[in-house]
Amino acid sequence: MKRLLVVLLALLSFVCRADQVERKSVYIVGDFSVTSDMGEDRDGLWRYGPWDDDFFITNTAVDYTLKFYHEPWRGFNHVVVDLPISALEILSSSVVEAAELLKFTTSDDAYNWMLDKKRTCSKIYIIDRCDFYKSSESLSAPDRMKAVEVWIWYNDIPSHLHGAFHIDEFY
Repeated sequence: MKRLLVVLLALLSFVCRADQVERKSVYIVGDFSVTSDMGEDRDGLWRYGPWDDDFFITNTAVDYTLKFYHEPWRGFNHVVVDLPISALEILSSSVVEAAELLKFTTSDDAYNWMLDKKRTCSKIYIIDRCDFYKSSESLSAPDRMKAVEVWIWYNDIPSHLHGAFHIDEFY
């Protein structure tokens, strides 16, 4: 009986691992303007205050705001990765231009893009070109960037797309 139980547990473990989704990384790159006005009627790429690593992509004409949260102060273990700007060439297959996320034709298309990233457990990083910096004062141009790991909250996606009941994992 014990052997049968061990075999069943081993099979269950194998099946569970086979169903897991491969976690991919997505790097959203853009020029995010800093604002002290939190209103969501602001078009374009922006973040609230220079100290905040929460990012917003808003298209008021189509009526959607894609929100990406960092909030390390809440105890989430999301990171900021320091990288050379040249790493964008290596990451090119995973890079999404933030300006492209302003071009959805319907708000459902925009929120479905977010829902897809949430359901596939994609790790999402924002790279703000406004935060590029020089690693040395002797350089003539910036050579470093930071990639801020962010998360999507289900409640920001309309419930008619994901259903009324969900569990938000905060990543």
